[in-house]
Amino acid sequence: MQQLEDILDKMFNRMQTMMINMVDNMMDRFTSKSFLSVKGYTTYNTNHPSGNAHGGTAVLIKCNIKHHSLEPFATDKIQATLIKVSGKSSDITIAAVYCPPKHQILREDYRHFFSQLGHRYIIGGDWNAKHLFWGSRLVTTRGRQLYQAVKELNLECLSTDLTSDHSAVILNVNDKIILNEAPPRLYNKKTNWEEYRDIITEETQLTVSLKTVEEVEQAIEDINKLIHSAANRSTPQGKAGRAKEHVYPTFIRDSVTERRRLRREWQNNHYARDKTAFNKASQQLKALTKNGQMRSCKITLQN
Repeated sequence: MQQLEDILDKMFNRMQTMMINMVDNMMDRFTSKSFLSVKGYTTYNTNHPSGNAHGGTAVLIKCNIKHHSLEPFATDKIQATLIKVSGKSSDITIAAVYCPPKHQILREDYRHFFSQLGHRYIIGGDWNAKHLFWGSRLVTTRGRQLYQAVKELNLECLSTDLTSDHSAVILNVNDKIILNEAPPRLYNKKTNWEEYRDIITEETQLTVSLKTVEEVEQAIEDINKLIHSAANRSTPQGKAGRAKEHVYPTFIRDSVTERRRLRREWQNNHYARDKTAFNKASQQLKALTKNGQMRSCKITLQN
């Protein structure tokens, strides 16, 4: 489990250009006693209703994105983890879904699941349903049922290599999400505690009268004000800005697009020449990214 957490932590550290910074992840070895923790992310998971270590889903979302979890959808046929993300215009439901391959799932089953998600939703996961409409090489009975539900509800499908369960689809949502505001704090790691102690020592009044209830209450209020004032004066008030986003130049973004295209061709055809072209594009992108980071570092040092 620790190895999985380390891998996810490294993966999320590289996902700097994603707008919503979220990933759907299949957790097919989880039970009610399992727990996954990734620094900076909140984890929600839905296990198979049997409680055994198979099936199930999870969603990982950045802690500073305003959201709340919804009731999990857990049946033998469909397991899904649901969260709702708060946006400026409206909320959107994000779901990670897994459909075990052994069950018969009808169009009505899919429609019932979709009806639980609200009016705006994005679903990612492993449907175990093949259809030409989303790039499969054949049509299965389950794929035909899912296709009918998708067309009836006017849904849009995004897919990559349908011959593998391990090719991710990265979707950038063009919306302004609401970020959780950091709670106010009296101090931070830059607080000068020597200065704080000196202020408290010099400005604390030890000769005040404490004979009546009013005098005691006034003394308590004064000491509270002094504590806040001392902390404020001894703590640098720098702006708590967000982490700087990586903005890559156009030629790097174009190289990423080309690499993804070549990967799809190789995964669909499995020709050796496509594999060679994909590997070459990967090496070129790696070199471009490294050079771009070096130039960015030089500009930062010069400024």
